[in-house]
Amino acid sequence: MRIFDYAFYSLYSLYLKKEKKSSNYITNTTLGILGLQICLVFGISILFDYFTGINPKIHELINIEKNTFLIGLVIFLLLWERFSNKSYKKRLPNIIKKYKEHPRNKWFRAWMLYLVGLGFILIPIFIIKTLKALS
Repeated sequence: MRIFDYAFYSLYSLYLKKEKKSSNYITNTTLGILGLQICLVFGISILFDYFTGINPKIHELINIEKNTFLIGLVIFLLLWERFSNKSYKKRLPNIIKKYKEHPRNKWFRAWMLYLVGLGFILIPIFIIKTLKALS
């Protein structure tokens, strides 16, 4: 997802500064971005659950066992990480070129991505709590 490109650049540059030479920067950064994407999907699912009123259990909706669903989910996440890794590897020079002199670099730090991930989860919860209090 292109919306996570700056987050990728921020984490990638942090890994370049802090990690040892033997580290795989692109894979580590891609896993960090995958964590952010999971937080975003979780936040969206919280809002979906509130606005639709259904509490769906996905494994029941598609009529498979819970363990089979979890194994399939893990395989899907591994494939998603692999796809993202290849995509970022291919686009890395363009991402570095685009964000190397970006004005956001002066104030945005990689540790702030923790707050972004937390916001992806907490903001939907606060929206729901506010809507419940108003109704």
